[in-house]
Amino acid sequence: MWSSKCKETAQVREVASRWEMLFKHEVLSSLETPLPVEEEGLGFRIELAKGKAREELARVYCAGADPWKEVSAEMEQQLHEMGAALEEANIEAIKVNCSRPLDQLKAELAVRV
Repeated sequence: MWSSKCKETAQVREVASRWEMLFKHEVLSSLETPLPVEEEGLGFRIELAKGKAREELARVYCAGADPWKEVSAEMEQQLHEMGAALEEANIEAIKVNCSRPLDQLKAELAVRV
C-alpha cells in the first residue's frame, strides 16, 4: 500500500521521463560548438547532465523507497544509453569531417589524371 502511494506521491517516473527528453538538449546546449567536439569535453558534459538528473531524482519525496530505487535504476540505464548515443553521434560527426577532405582530394586527383 505505502509503496504504491509513495510511487504516486513521488512522481519519480515523471522526473525520469523529463530527463529522457531533456538529456540530449542539456548536453548539446552546454557545448560551445556543435558536434564533433573533443571526446573528453563531451564526456564531461554528459556526466554533468547525468549529475543534474540524479540530483533532481534524489530530491523526490520517498527517495530510497523501493519504487524510487526501481525507477532510479531504469533512469541510470537510460542516462547511460543516451550518453553512449551522443558519444556515437560525435564519432560519426568526426568520421564525416575526416572523410569530406579525403573525398575532395580524390576528386581533385581524378581531375588531374
